[in-house]
Order: sequence, then C-alpha cells, then structure tokens
Amino acid sequence: MFLVSDGMNNLTLDKFWGEVSIFSFEKAKEIADKEKERALKTHVQTSQGSPTPSSNGGGGFTWVILTTALAQLAFTEKAYVNLVFLAPKGFLRKDVRDSAKRIYSIDQ
Repeated sequence: MFLVSDGMNNLTLDKFWGEVSIFSFEKAKEIADKEKERALKTHVQTSQGSPTPSSNGGGGFTWVILTTALAQLAFTEKAYVNLVFLAPKGFLRKDVRDSAKRIYSIDQ
C-alpha cells in the first residue's frame, strides 16, 4: 500500500482530482506530467548517490509510476467523455432527414 506522506504530493493529488472533477482533463494531465517530471528528476538525483532506487524514503519511484498513471488516466477519461458513438446519430441519417423534409413540405 502506498501512503502519500509529503504535503506537496497531497497538494498535487488535490489539484489533479479537482481538475478531473470539473472535466478539465487537459489541465489535469498537465499537472500530472509536471509532477512526474519533478518526481523523476528528484528520484534520479537522490538515487545517483546510492545503489538502491528507493533512497528517498521508499516512495520516490512509486510516486513517478503513480503520476505517470494519473496522466494516462486523464487522457483516457478525456477520450471516454468524447466518445462519438454515444451521440444519437439515427436522427441525422440522410433517409430520416429527407423524409422529415417531405413531411414538413407537405404541411406548408
């Protein structure tokens, strides 16, 4: 289980989920990408001095993976919300449109 103990991590998660909750997926992805870059840079700097990849408290690389997943989640949520096949297309078909035009032209 991964526990976020850093206040900066909590702030990042709050910002991310706040943007997702208002369907601002681009902004949420930007937040996750920026945090991923920051975490990766921090992780590389702290792990250069020691042979263990988790030298900064055990959560460094896990946080990089989590922020990568958050960026992918934001992208996927945006794609899901924008799915075209969920829009009603049957009414806009050409044969329906033509028959509707004939019906309305008869009434005039």
